Amino acid sequence: MTAAPPTLFDFLGEEVSNAEERAAFHMRLRARGIQDLAVLRTLELVPRALFVPHRYADLAQKDVALPIGCGQTVSEPGLVAQMMEALELAKHHRVLEVGAGTGYTAAILAQLAGEVISLERFQSLATEARSRLGQMGIDNAGVVWGDGLAIPPEVGAFDRILVEGRLDDGPEAFAPLRE
Repeated sequence: MTAAPPTLFDFLGEEVSNAEERAAFHMRLRARGIQDLAVLRTLELVPRALFVPHRYADLAQKDVALPIGCGQTVSEPGLVAQMMEALELAKHHRVLEVGAGTGYTAAILAQLAGEVISLERFQSLATEARSRLGQMGIDNAGVVWGDGLAIPPEVGAFDRILVEGRLDDGPEAFAPLRE
């Protein structure tokens, strides 16, 4: 027995489901206090599913951090939206992002700012993020493999800096800073 071919209703049902999912996503962001319409539109336009491992694509519209490799995570959309609002970005801003991960935040920054340079300490993540941004046709954001604590002076000045990362070595990691 063969399966029946998809009908118009099947396609429309999928579109309605996607629209409902997007609406719920926006409602969750608004519930978190996100009010900037440019930020909300940008989070709708940048498909997070392209920036997460395929096995987590069904969770891309959820407001949760997802593992991406190298012990890293891609931030939850609500947190990304809060960071974007806090940066108060304009099209003339030059932004440095430390911690590119998959390139998700860089893609969002690229829609809101004029130029984005994103640093990633893991070469494999930097290469993949650069590729994703290129596939999306984003030409005002670049991903550089490098250390966010050793930014070369030739990179120049920035209007905004966003540092994404986690220090998980415990309190002893800060011992040299205490005196």
